[in-house]
Amino acid sequence: IAPVAKELDKTLAALRSASKHPSGRGALVDIEAQLMSAPFHLPTSADYVAFVRSAGSPIIQMLAPLPAAAQRDAWNEMRAQLNVFATPDGWVGPNELLLCSASAPR
Repeated sequence: IAPVAKELDKTLAALRSASKHPSGRGALVDIEAQLMSAPFHLPTSADYVAFVRSAGSPIIQMLAPLPAAAQRDAWNEMRAQLNVFATPDGWVGPNELLLCSASAPR
């Protein structure tokens, strides 16, 4: 949890810094960020890998230089490793969202 809290603090600091108006007055107030658990619920790890492949994820770019057989093996290995998140009710993969909000000063 400590690394997540550190990232949350960095995100809040960046938001506050970016919200400064050139006049020195804050362009945004009441800046908040909240970490929210949002696990993926799918039937299997194969369904998650299919989602990742269809979403244009950075993984596709990372695998692009590999020959087709190596890419296939990498996707199969990911699918196998993700089976650790299989449950009796389906596949539940960890995921977190960082929800940020702010208001314009009145």
